[in-house]
Amino acid sequence: TYDSNDKTYLPNGGINSIYEDSYGDVWISLWKLGLHKFDKDNNSFIHFPRIGSMNNPFRVFQDKQKQFWICTWGDGVYLFNPNKNAESMYTRLEISNKGQNSPEETFYSITQDDSANYIWLMSFSGLFAFEYAENGTLREVDVSHLFKGSNNIFSEISKSREGNLWIAT
Repeated sequence: TYDSNDKTYLPNGGINSIYEDSYGDVWISLWKLGLHKFDKDNNSFIHFPRIGSMNNPFRVFQDKQKQFWICTWGDGVYLFNPNKNAESMYTRLEISNKGQNSPEETFYSITQDDSANYIWLMSFSGLFAFEYAENGTLREVDVSHLFKGSNNIFSEISKSREGNLWIAT
């Protein structure tokens, strides 16, 4: 059985994603069992504090500014600073559901383009894009005109080695 004090093992659960950041660190998100980073120096895992009420990180992503993003299944999307204390390492972005005026809670795909440097987030209600303003804050970009002929039912957004964005529908 899993012992939460034993840092050499991960909890026994479903893996949502495995991600390697620009520093060579490997991040593992587990279904309703949180976020973990492999500590290669100690051959163990760093277990991070709960994220949201469901503790269900689905994707980890690091953008070109070295900012980490955590997409969750059920608790929205967060900016993540692993070097802060437990109370302030997660900052939830307030994103409204497309077509409704309620918070968007499930994000399952994320990437960054090479031309405008937008952060692209995919959810059940469609695709969202964000850019960094000059003061370093995030601002949503209206990309709805790109998908007028679409039903906005997407399953994945990926960037090719050439820098092209591909959307699975």
